[in-house]
Amino acid sequence: MGKQTLLVVGLIVGLIGGILAAVGVFLSWASIQAEVEGLTISADITGWDMAKGETTIMGITVPGPEELSPYVVLVGGILALIGALGAAGVKKLSILLAISGLIAIVGAGWGFSVVETGTVSLIGIGTVSSSYGYGLYTCLVGGILALIGGIMGIRAKK
Repeated sequence: MGKQTLLVVGLIVGLIGGILAAVGVFLSWASIQAEVEGLTISADITGWDMAKGETTIMGITVPGPEELSPYVVLVGGILALIGALGAAGVKKLSILLAISGLIAIVGAGWGFSVVETGTVSLIGIGTVSSSYGYGLYTCLVGGILALIGGIMGIRAKK
């Protein structure tokens, strides 16, 4: 693969990664299902909801802790977009693309550590279970693609 082709493919991969990382913040980071007195309630909590510290379940706003990890992923995704688009003209921005991929990966990993998964039985109430949402995986894949795209761009410079 020629250097120019490697650069173009790297930028496209990085651009897709940046889009996935940024969009993933607005997708489900946690899926919660509660069974209370025979009634099943399901809700998805987006990364953005986690950043705001509240979510809406069945029309009721439920407060929670504000999390910073969605902001980290969003910054990584936006920087990856800037790095991928800018590296088309300035090859040195491939480094920004790779670093932004790392930022998005760290933010997604932090998000995985924040979301508690499992099933809990609450005496007299029912059971509550939670799992990772697809948005976390989208952010992680986006960060990995941005990192790969940045590395490809750096390799094309040599």
